[in-house]
Amino acid sequence: MTPFLFTKILRRPILTFCSILTSAIFCFLICLLSDYVKRQKTELELVKDNFPIECVVSNVKGTSTKNLNIPSQYIMYVTKEQYLFSSYIKNLCMTKNFSYQWTDIERDNLGIMIGINQLECTKELSPEYNGKITFYDWYNEDFLKEERAVCLVSTAMAQKIPIQEEENRFLNLFIHDLFLQIKKEITLQVVGEYESKSSDLYIPWGYCYNLMLENSDTISCDSMSFLVKENRKLTELKKEALNMFVSIDPTEQTPSYHFALIIRDEIYFSTLLSLEQNAKRLERIMPLLLGLTLGIGGLISFLCVRTEKKSYALMRTLGVTGKKVFVASLSEQMVLEIIGEITGILFFLLTVSKGTSLPILFLILYFLCYFFGCCFAVYHITKSSPAQLLREEE
Repeated sequence: MTPFLFTKILRRPILTFCSILTSAIFCFLICLLSDYVKRQKTELELVKDNFPIECVVSNVKGTSTKNLNIPSQYIMYVTKEQYLFSSYIKNLCMTKNFSYQWTDIERDNLGIMIGINQLECTKELSPEYNGKITFYDWYNEDFLKEERAVCLVSTAMAQKIPIQEEENRFLNLFIHDLFLQIKKEITLQVVGEYESKSSDLYIPWGYCYNLMLENSDTISCDSMSFLVKENRKLTELKKEALNMFVSIDPTEQTPSYHFALIIRDEIYFSTLLSLEQNAKRLERIMPLLLGLTLGIGGLISFLCVRTEKKSYALMRTLGVTGKKVFVASLSEQMVLEIIGEITGILFFLLTVSKGTSLPILFLILYFLCYFFGCCFAVYHITKSSPAQLLREEE
């Protein structure tokens, strides 16, 4: 029966080619859609875990995030482990500004001395904004973790600072802060320079903290921002934030010592929504594709069977039972379907898949849909008599 089966298949090359091609295309589309849905879901999980959600402290009106003079209780709330809120955040950035006067050179020149706890606190130093810093000797960005009287200056300022003993540079400054009522002369060692013509200089937060504590007994910062540590716990973070921060009120008229927290999560939620909708939309297409496979399998089988009615009539006349004719006709269609499915899978693996597993369940469902479509098309052969088959052929 096997040589006869392949002889019959090769006797109708156009239908054979169309059957294999159709099966390969549908199989490829099923693999492609399944892979794309899987990628969308993987990307969705990555967004939930890694998408940066920035939180910024602002005034009550929500109009300013700088020069806020945020008091110590807010600093403690986001830094001390005794408060649950601190476990929900990461990459905390704080700044504190002091006005300064350069007492050695350019006495009339005023500038801003800024205490920072990491380079990302300012665009001029942040690697994200291509901030370029040249550190002296063995210094690096870890100087921000120290409490020493050191600083970073701009390249324009560095050219004006004389080199002293052991090739070190020092700045003698008179600093003041009206809010903290600090007026003090300090000496800072320059440990590096950043590319700019600015008169701003940067000191470690640890030194800035001690400076405030020793001279005013009051700790404050002028700006504060951080990232959500775990996006999946964003709801818990918002709940804990209500214990310290107030809601933004644009109608606030009187000065307030309360502060609001702006959580910039709009892009995060819109990205999640887009990915979820794409995945659901593609998942809806899969049943339609399987249903279409059922119809296509039946149609191709019907066309193939119609061209072989005389052969099947002769087989019945020679005593072949309807069951055997059904199996022979179905075998022809399933051989073509299997060849097409293998072709579609190989094409997918060679052109699209990069270590992605095959959607075995959907491929089995696809095979069953095609199988039942073929069964429906060839079933009438087993019910028809040889005379009836010959009349239909005529």
